[in-house]
Amino acid sequence: MDADALNKWVREVRELLAAEDRLGAGDTRIGHVLWWSPMGADGEPPHESVRDLIETLASEDLEAGFHAQAINSRGAHFMDPEGGRVEREFASEYRKTAEALRDRWPRTAALFESLAESWEYWARRRDDEVALRHDEQQALGAD
Repeated sequence: MDADALNKWVREVRELLAAEDRLGAGDTRIGHVLWWSPMGADGEPPHESVRDLIETLASEDLEAGFHAQAINSRGAHFMDPEGGRVEREFASEYRKTAEALRDRWPRTAALFESLAESWEYWARRRDDEVALRHDEQQALGAD
């Protein structure tokens, strides 16, 4: 990835957005796009130039867009009959990424920690749904 080209593009787009009083919404969309950046040289997402940009801009809107795209990038899926196993795997991967980035890119690490917490929330929801279905089946079988 060409860090200079990325920074130039983001700077120019943000200037245009600010002129139209649309910086917040625009930063959210930029965050969506940045989610799709390649892995960094260290094998961790996102690319180092994106990490540097997240740290430099310190835009909550951009980070919210990145976070939303990360969650939405999973796409359509079926609920695992074992509950939140898959979601816990996502959480574990994002937590490992957060730990790997923490020293040099703390803001980006916090973003990945937030993603891990979101996936843990969904894991608990899936576990609860499976337990509820099990209880309903038990109640129906008892009649």
